[in-house]
Amino acid sequence: NKSGYSQFKGAYEYTQGDQTLPIPEKYKENLEKYSSAQLKSIRDIYRRNLDYSYIITGLWYLLNVVDASVDAHLFEFEVNDDLTLKIEPDIKLLPQEYKPYTGIKVSFTLPFSKH
Repeated sequence: NKSGYSQFKGAYEYTQGDQTLPIPEKYKENLEKYSSAQLKSIRDIYRRNLDYSYIITGLWYLLNVVDASVDAHLFEFEVNDDLTLKIEPDIKLLPQEYKPYTGIKVSFTLPFSKH
């Protein structure tokens, strides 16, 4: 995205500036293919994608920091065989209409010890 943005940005800026100067070789292909409006539109698309890339990278980094922090806090968490988690389907009847509906039942068992 960065290289595409710089290519189309340079080509667009050339169309907006003094066109009596010789066409730079690196922009020649784009200047021959696209109009000034198309160059601007393509430049904006690359810029938007570049911005999204920065945002996604920042969010990914933040997610990794949160994950590492949670792992560090749970490093000494005591796990024994008494901890259970059950997930099972559940079917019940609506009392007013006598129609069955389905759902998921989740149950936790957490033992607490007295010191």
